[in-house]
Amino acid sequence: MLRRIAQLLVHDRRGITLPELLTVISIITVLASTATVSYGTVREYARDLRRVGDMSTLQGALELYYQNHYTYPADTAPGSDGLVLGLPETSVLADNGFTSSPIGRSYLLSVAPNPRPYGVAYVYRTYNADGSDCDAPPCARYTITFALEGKTDTLDKGVHSIGSEGVDVDARGQPLAAGLPSVDTSLAAVAAGGVGRATFFFRESVERAAENPVVERTAVSVVAPVATGAALLNVVSSVPLANLPQYLLYFFTQPVLYIFRPRRRSYGVVYNAYSRLPVDLAIVRLRKANSAAIVRSMVTDVHGRFQFVAQKGVYRIEVTKPGYRFPTEVLREVREDVGYLDLYHGESIRVDEDAAAMTPNIPIDPVAAALTDRQIRRTASLKRVKHAIAVSGLVLSGAAFLATPSIALGALVAVHGFLYAFFRRLAVPRRARSWGIVYEEGERRRAVGSAIIRMYALPYHKLVDSAVTDARGRYHFLVGPSSVYLTVTKDGYLKTETEPIDLSGTAEPTVIANDLPLRKAKDAGGRVDDSPGN
Repeated sequence: MLRRIAQLLVHDRRGITLPELLTVISIITVLASTATVSYGTVREYARDLRRVGDMSTLQGALELYYQNHYTYPADTAPGSDGLVLGLPETSVLADNGFTSSPIGRSYLLSVAPNPRPYGVAYVYRTYNADGSDCDAPPCARYTITFALEGKTDTLDKGVHSIGSEGVDVDARGQPLAAGLPSVDTSLAAVAAGGVGRATFFFRESVERAAENPVVERTAVSVVAPVATGAALLNVVSSVPLANLPQYLLYFFTQPVLYIFRPRRRSYGVVYNAYSRLPVDLAIVRLRKANSAAIVRSMVTDVHGRFQFVAQKGVYRIEVTKPGYRFPTEVLREVREDVGYLDLYHGESIRVDEDAAAMTPNIPIDPVAAALTDRQIRRTASLKRVKHAIAVSGLVLSGAAFLATPSIALGALVAVHGFLYAFFRRLAVPRRARSWGIVYEEGERRRAVGSAIIRMYALPYHKLVDSAVTDARGRYHFLVGPSSVYLTVTKDGYLKTETEPIDLSGTAEPTVIANDLPLRKAKDAGGRVDDSPGN
């Protein structure tokens, strides 16, 4: 299993070193442990809310019984043992008391047991008016003992008794403190604090929904656990698995490296040899030339930058990024490349003084598989599905917090939102503000959706990037100082290829957003093919 994961995480034999792999595994372990603890806390709180809800339901059923019989159902247990509720023999409350064979009217068709694995069994005891045990009706008072695993909005952790006099009464049905008010255990009261965080209009909607006991059970037993799991799955669904080590290393190491970075203005840049765009989240390693021992590793920032400060010695630098090849093949004989000086191709570097800055610019070649139009569309659809899953996780977390508000769940929602924003920022390329349109030739210039646009670099004729037009025919590419051309394909249309687009004189990344025409294909008889594209 670990071997398979390692194969997915690396694209060649130099992809991830053992120390880096152990670091990534440790980080994943910490994240998983945090999620497990958060999930355990949410489940604990959910069980406690269920216990409070069970007590409220039992109170209501017992009061209905009392109104009809002017007594509470006797516990029928000798002495002070009491009845354990929720067992098969005490699963229904009817005219003949807690039983498995109801006779007459039923007041509670399903008596809930204590939710396992923690807490104590619900124990029902009845008393006479003078406080003595009542083993046969009429019984004037009752208590039900239950325990909470943690603190809720209204009750503390520990064992509690609820009875005809309210919550936390003594063994004889008397309040523990004079004037102790009854506690409202309805979901609306428990959720009021959390609902108040929303707008007034939304608060009213949530309160109306919270009055439904089905909503309560669903929120505490389904939505909250699912939301916790979604917070962890959100990270996985937001990024490609092959890039996960780079993202985690960047997330945990860059803040420290930024704080303790040397105060210099020079940087080396890792960039795409075809598009001349900086490559972020590439792992750059400084190795001893004689022993290949790693001196330091860095992850490039959003501008592709890195920096090493080395002592005297001979070193080599290597770069790893899924989907790229190092050293470059197309620029292996080039020392300067359109604004990038001092190119590095994997040769040894001698440092003759201590604390010397090593900031070469490193081109790497993209290795893009030749995908068919259908495969490109399928990949784009998969990205949309993954994004929908990530967003649904946020929605579930927010819904769970509003239904069962707590500090732990609120913190989970906040962390969930932060992780979603952070990893989406790393996984999704920067979007330009302008768009090009692919349209069908003719008077109407109808936009063509789901067309495949490929960008090739000149003079290598190598694929740089591909895109799928949206329903309005829109697309764009971001490219550095280089020369490229575009092709457009879609079933039922003739292939379109643009003239070379020369951007070699630009200093900053430029958006390519040209309007591109597509002409309908004709069959052998010269008629226009009106069949829909796939």
